[in-house]
Amino acid sequence: MGESPDNWKDAPQSGRLESGLTGRTWPVILYGALVLMPANIYLLLVAGQSLVGPISFIALILWVEAARLSRRPLTTAEAFIVYSVSAVAAGQMIFYMYAIHPAYFRISEVANSAMFSYRDASTGEMVTFAEAAPRWWAPPAEVVRQRNFLHPAWLLPIGIGMASWFFHMLADLCMGVLGYHLFVKVE
Repeated sequence: MGESPDNWKDAPQSGRLESGLTGRTWPVILYGALVLMPANIYLLLVAGQSLVGPISFIALILWVEAARLSRRPLTTAEAFIVYSVSAVAAGQMIFYMYAIHPAYFRISEVANSAMFSYRDASTGEMVTFAEAAPRWWAPPAEVVRQRNFLHPAWLLPIGIGMASWFFHMLADLCMGVLGYHLFVKVE
């Protein structure tokens, strides 16, 4: 049913794992960061959709075919690096977009309308959703209207976004190391 790993075309001769981060994979990382990331940001702003999922396949197919046309096909390790790192390179700056959406929500007409409001149980006053949004999610409306991320009120929302991104990447890295230990070293 299957071939043994010893018969694979790009299996290393010494039995050691080879690095996929080579001079042929750095251009695709830069391509993801410099070309695909702005395209992703534009699509997110215009249509509300992100390309982070398909970007891996776009970069992989493009790079595998370009390498095949140059008569030097990518190894499995290089293809894996292209697949896994291209989405990271193209999607890392997207978390700043998640600061723009709450800011827009804070000043939007819909969130400030009486249609989407509720009566506060403690004071009995009507509160709109924009007023009820916490300050760690978006700064006050007067700060958002300044259109300046350098205001001190932005420190908390951006800091929480960056901390969330950091812990997400740390969890990904830990799961990768755990998976490597379990499935490559142990098995």
